[in-house]
Amino acid sequence: MLPALFREVQIPPAVHAEFVRIAQNHSRFHGLVLPVWVRIAAGVAVPSNLANYPDLDIGEIEALALALGIQADAVLLDETSARKAALHLQIPYIGPCCSGSGNALTTAALGTKYVHMKTVTVRDLRNNFSKLEAWLGEGEQIQIEKRGQPIALLTGLRTERIKARRVDFAAPRRKIWGNRIFTDAEVTAMRSAEVDDEEG
Repeated sequence: MLPALFREVQIPPAVHAEFVRIAQNHSRFHGLVLPVWVRIAAGVAVPSNLANYPDLDIGEIEALALALGIQADAVLLDETSARKAALHLQIPYIGPCCSGSGNALTTAALGTKYVHMKTVTVRDLRNNFSKLEAWLGEGEQIQIEKRGQPIALLTGLRTERIKARRVDFAAPRRKIWGNRIFTDAEVTAMRSAEVDDEEG
């Protein structure tokens, strides 16, 4: 569900480390790996004002710092103390999908970028592609559904259109002669002179 709702999901290093520790040390979660759509933030600068929240663990501190750093639309938090800190720091937060366990696997603190994704059917893809193409050109992501179930995600390629430069072939003539209009006799004389120069 998260990839359908969020364009980008990031977790800080501390949350990733907690995830790995739990996946390795608890048989129930053995072999569990992060989904490919979760990105681990390279480094998180923790602002000094987060030291004012002694009840937060390092994962929650880094998640809030990441949300501040990337100006996330929301952060996913499971602990009440972390939610209070987010509220105080004016960071929108989302509660966990399930409650009670409070571990990194069920309620990881995630810095997120929220988008309202367009959803279309396979029939729309076939019959209204020009509309979808316009959305893709505007940078939208589009979820494709078949019988009410998501089956694909379309993302437009961000390519800069190179504008063709129009060549002004008359520019050199204007530079030499300005806007002067030649008579037929003058044009004939100039052509004769060019031919004589080529033959000479």
